Amino acid sequence: MRRFELILSGVLASLMLAPQAVADTPQLSARDVMERNFFVSKMKSLRAESFMDLVNDKGQKRERKSTNLVKLQENGIDNARLMRFLSPQDIKGTATLMIEHAGGSDDIWVYLPAMGKTRRLVASNKKDAYVGTDFSYGDIIGHRPSDWQHALLRTEPVDGIDSWVIESVPANPEVME
Repeated sequence: MRRFELILSGVLASLMLAPQAVADTPQLSARDVMERNFFVSKMKSLRAESFMDLVNDKGQKRERKSTNLVKLQENGIDNARLMRFLSPQDIKGTATLMIEHAGGSDDIWVYLPAMGKTRRLVASNKKDAYVGTDFSYGDIIGHRPSDWQHALLRTEPVDGIDSWVIESVPANPEVME
């Protein structure tokens, strides 16, 4: 079963709960924290470069560099995200467009420059590996808090800031799949 453990730092918490600190909000459930985290992460737009280091079981590294564009949709919940790979050469130009739909299935398109084609992924492709990583397309598009059961494991300091440690497990077999 997939399990994610997330540490939400006081910096993020201060954005969500300002001016309260983590230690001052024991009344929040783990679900409340995850819901607030979900909504505070919604930005009107974002442009960023990212780097991934892929390390295999022999310790060999490969770096992937990408440009990312994110735009919040009119409903204030869903994002449209474009990720275009800049390196390494074997995946340069590969791009993914992910459009979230709160009321239904998300759309995912992949552009493969070697084939000169764009391919729309269907729901069953969400389990496929994302450009050679251990992540799936489903991991990349993200999860809604309501799809998971959340448990507050503990609070702990991270860089001197009180933080929540929350465990999230799939709420049903469909999410787990």
